[in-house]
Amino acid sequence: MKIIDFIIFNEANNTLYIQKRSKDRRIFPNQWEAPGGHLEKDETIIECLFRELKEETNLSLTCIYGKINEFIWDDKETVNSVYLISAEGNLKVERDKISEYLWINKYQLEEIFPDNKNDIYQSFLNAFELIESKDQIKQKVLDNIFFWLDGIKDITGKYFKNIDLEKSNKPDGSPVSIADKEIEEFLYVEIKKTFPSHNYIGEENEYNYDSSISFKWVIDPIDGTRSFIVGRPTFGILISLVYKNIPIFGCIYQPVTNEKWIAFLGGNLYYNSNIINYSAINTNKDIESFVPAPEIFKNEKEIKIFENLKKISRRISYNGDCYAYGLLSMGFVDIIIEQKLYEHDYSALLPILNASKTIYFSLDGVPIDISNSSTSLIAFKAHNFYRFVKLVK
Repeated sequence: MKIIDFIIFNEANNTLYIQKRSKDRRIFPNQWEAPGGHLEKDETIIECLFRELKEETNLSLTCIYGKINEFIWDDKETVNSVYLISAEGNLKVERDKISEYLWINKYQLEEIFPDNKNDIYQSFLNAFELIESKDQIKQKVLDNIFFWLDGIKDITGKYFKNIDLEKSNKPDGSPVSIADKEIEEFLYVEIKKTFPSHNYIGEENEYNYDSSISFKWVIDPIDGTRSFIVGRPTFGILISLVYKNIPIFGCIYQPVTNEKWIAFLGGNLYYNSNIINYSAINTNKDIESFVPAPEIFKNEKEIKIFENLKKISRRISYNGDCYAYGLLSMGFVDIIIEQKLYEHDYSALLPILNASKTIYFSLDGVPIDISNSSTSLIAFKAHNFYRFVKLVK
């Protein structure tokens, strides 16, 4: 059996929701827990999260940061996955099942679990460590990121729309240019100056990697190299910082137009220097969709997804690269579907999508974090979940 639990993150004060089972419950009476429940027949994980959250708390899911724990029950058959999420709405608990609930900080966690450091305790502890990791590095990142982006702008300025651009094909057939290599090397040098103990992963080169270090920078020096080569300004530079398997900082930078999307875990989305406001949601607008190309849909299920997408979309655009995700975060695009993405392709996108109340998951309904080494992806605003999840059913 598969159990899906969730820990709700209150970003305003860095607290987490925890509840206590009533004394009359058949299993685990009087125990503190994260809400959740079992995966029903033919239900995906993403559907289970939406359903259980509404049933147990009356809240609506706005984003899923990632899986923060997984453990096996004593029966050796039940697998329990725990996700850190955000939600909105009016909290209402099931009073016949829940005797008490709290929004707690890390110090209260130790009071609730003074002796029994069980798997539930560990799940909450992992969540607090994730939040603290973001708080530790946030200011230092902000002190340096704009200098890094200025350096990137100088490099791309030398090569963009240069007909003599030095370029070649990698073994998989994808292109790489001298601009890709120079940007990646520039960022490696600058990030290592500022964060010498952190790991660094770039798309184009291998670097020394220490698996005992929890922080890693994941860089795509040019997402959309083909667009860069042909002079189309939909490419972008993707910069992210990951703590364990969950991105805590993400940046999309388009140096030609000098557009920046920046977000930290649990924070606002900044477009250039402005906070994006999501208070007004237009649910009646025509559907604008992006996919890389029609030919990415190959097998029967994927072709069906594309046919469903065509039915509901006013327009499907192609080859938007990472720029399309910036547009999605701002509400100009409604749905993006992609295939065969790797961590350098999507790790910077996830904090930006989270901050814009955008839900993303693989086409088989699994929430995405960096533990998904290669993945498909569908992304759309959380308020459209029940409208658009049918695309992949």
